[in-house]
Amino acid sequence: MKQCRMKLRLSKKGSYITEAAIILPIFIVAVLIMISAVPRMARCERLVFTVCDEMAKENIYAHFFKSYIRCQSHIREGAERALGESDSFRVDSLKYCYRDRIRAGRTTVTVDDVITVDFTAMLTYNDPLSMGDDIVFSGRLKCRPFTGSVRQSEAMSRDEMERDEDSEPVYVFPDWGERYHKRDCSVLNPAFEMTSLSQQVRKRYRACDICSSGDKSIGTTVFLFRRAGEVYHTGNCSTVEKYFIEIDKDEAEGKGYTPCMKCGG
Repeated sequence: MKQCRMKLRLSKKGSYITEAAIILPIFIVAVLIMISAVPRMARCERLVFTVCDEMAKENIYAHFFKSYIRCQSHIREGAERALGESDSFRVDSLKYCYRDRIRAGRTTVTVDDVITVDFTAMLTYNDPLSMGDDIVFSGRLKCRPFTGSVRQSEAMSRDEMERDEDSEPVYVFPDWGERYHKRDCSVLNPAFEMTSLSQQVRKRYRACDICSSGDKSIGTTVFLFRRAGEVYHTGNCSTVEKYFIEIDKDEAEGKGYTPCMKCGG
């Protein structure tokens, strides 16, 4: 009888060791995954909060002076401050001070001066455990500046809703032409793009020796060839003759621009 009890005890002890051998590695792997995931989530959260802060500042600035370039510059600069040197941030689309419609029960409220930004960020992560790749994520933020412009309207028709959802960024020559173009339109190739000076621009392009654009501060309006260029210029540079800007399609049509005959706008 004593021998049987001894065998039973040995059997139980062995089962505990077997269970621990199975569960403990799984538990360790889960802990390592959590250790790796938390810093990634924190960096993404920090970037989103930073862009929100810059949008909140623009809500105040727009009350006194509306500036598409300033808004874009502040968002980029704020994001770059929150990111590391090996990270990248891109503003995919910025709709600035446009008219939007919001459902409120059975009625529709039309609100002017809405700002919407779509962005993409790539965060590099040196994980000593090699438990994940770099993070690439996209986001959208929408806000309304404190301009006090509000208008009530009737409920939208189906056609109005479809036009509002189909709104997209287009490119126009503010001082030349009467057409708006798509991003890949060949008409844009020989022209400069107007943008704001940022750390990313300084990393990718070099300063112009003619206009001394390297002396300009972050946020200054500069001009460059986005696809094939290597230099960024100031507005008074002798090489800058023709440039285009990005605006919302609805805004372009409201200003009298018509679709490009080549790309269809």
